[in-house]
Amino acid sequence: MKKIYLLIAAIAVATIFSCKTGKEKINKEYNLKPNEFNYGALGKIPVFENSHPKVMDDFRAKMDWTDKLNYSKKCILNRDKMKHEKFKYRLITYLERIFNGGKDFFGYNNWNIIKSTKNQSQK
Repeated sequence: MKKIYLLIAAIAVATIFSCKTGKEKINKEYNLKPNEFNYGALGKIPVFENSHPKVMDDFRAKMDWTDKLNYSKKCILNRDKMKHEKFKYRLITYLERIFNGGKDFFGYNNWNIIKSTKNQSQK
């Protein structure tokens, strides 16, 4: 039974990729996309003032594309809007800043803050 599903999937994939019009359409859309990602207007984002993890030091040293970032408050995008750029989420963010001190109403963090072991060893 499993082999039949794999065979059907392989036939479907082969049919999709053998279609010249599909390939041409994909290539046309791909060629219209810019080579570099447009991060949009970064002027509204609060400046990060904390320290970065040590793991990021090499990456930050290699960052040679800071001159391509747009620090103005407005920008014309050459791509579809991302989730955080849509009106609904911009409104939620605005309300969180005004009424909740910048903390998320419905936030989720997938990390735990670990207290420094230096302070624990002195006790």
